Amino acid sequence: MAEKIAAAAADNGRMVFASAGTFAYDGMPASKNAVAVLKEAGIDLSAHRSRRFDARAAKWADIIFAMEAGHIAAMKSAAPGQTHKMHTLLGYAAGEKGIPSKPGYDVEDPYGGGIDVYRKVRDQIANAIALIFIKA
Repeated sequence: MAEKIAAAAADNGRMVFASAGTFAYDGMPASKNAVAVLKEAGIDLSAHRSRRFDARAAKWADIIFAMEAGHIAAMKSAAPGQTHKMHTLLGYAAGEKGIPSKPGYDVEDPYGGGIDVYRKVRDQIANAIALIFIKA
């Protein structure tokens, strides 16, 4: 969801966004609830397919946002030379680079949750991205 929300928020063609999961399987479609809540926001997620985070993705990116601090540990293992680019999304939006020094900057994993959980996560992500773009 973060990739598509960021691309819709930027909407200028100068930035490119790509998502990759630390525990993802390549080629899986987005969950039906993720597709539904982004559709509510006017964003099409239906063609999305997952891919696993790896060193090549890390090298390509200028900045890498994780949904949870725990994801950064997995990303550091996959791409140890790129750790300076890794931040939690909510932490970075609040001015905390890298792994935040205090708890509370994780986006809940909505997988398996109801539509309201997905809406909450969509809104968290959208609000954080808006803050980041305002600061940029």
